[in-house]
Amino acid sequence: TSSRRKQLCERGVLLPVRVEKEPDEDKVEERPPVGTIELGEDVFTARLLLRLGFMKAQSEAEEDESLSSDGERSSLLDSSNVMGLVVPEVEEGTGEHFGLMYGWAGVCGSTFLVQTVVLLIMLGNGLDMGGGECFGQPPTFSMWLLLHTSKALAMLVAGTLMGKELMDIANYWMVAELLMPTRSVEVVLTALLRVVMNLTLIGANIAIFLSLTNPAEVWLNMTALAFIASLGSDVLDVAKRGVFGHHIAKTMTTTNFQLTFVSEYPAWFAHVRRVTITVMTSVVISFAYITFKSADPMCQ
Repeated sequence: TSSRRKQLCERGVLLPVRVEKEPDEDKVEERPPVGTIELGEDVFTARLLLRLGFMKAQSEAEEDESLSSDGERSSLLDSSNVMGLVVPEVEEGTGEHFGLMYGWAGVCGSTFLVQTVVLLIMLGNGLDMGGGECFGQPPTFSMWLLLHTSKALAMLVAGTLMGKELMDIANYWMVAELLMPTRSVEVVLTALLRVVMNLTLIGANIAIFLSLTNPAEVWLNMTALAFIASLGSDVLDVAKRGVFGHHIAKTMTTTNFQLTFVSEYPAWFAHVRRVTITVMTSVVISFAYITFKSADPMCQ
């Protein structure tokens, strides 16, 4: 009887069968497929997509020859991993191709240079602008509340926008890692410089907001700093209107910033996304609280 009961239990008649898991199954972290992602529309991402588009064209041109000669596919770019990547309608070796590759690189470099110069000016003169401000007498409660609420809200808005920029940079790097055969020095350097730029913008927001005594100046400074961060997108819009030439306008207008991948996320991406969101949320909330509770400068 006991053996019969044991057999019934093992077969799940009396008790559900316990499914034994393999020892390493819980340790393996599943990585979901990337699927469709929306890249940030700025000059730097456009430069990356431009390079990938030319690599795709060259890869497809060499594919038949590679398959017929040695049976190997081109190592430039595996276009079967991605959908939505647009090939520029420009022939290699022409003046238009030279203008797109090197002229657009100049546009990217000039954009970053302007961002850096404006940021340095804002850091220097913005701090000086607020350094001499003070209250002759303690502000009324309504004035205090308006000023400190403006500082906290401006900090939250600026931090949220910076978080979006940092995630755009992470997606920018991820696309390069998934599609390029080797790690690109240009992509790494551009991503790192953009991260430093955005962290400096957050620091500038904090330093300038703490020294201001006028709510209007708080929002004016936040708008000015947001302009620095969005300059890459604004220059791309200018290029689409034809300011930099017809071929650049045509290419940038047809560039697709929405790509669909069949591969999985890189192992590092989930950690980067988690750390970015956690750090940005903590920093923004902390400094929004600090700016709200900061003491007002009083004239001696």
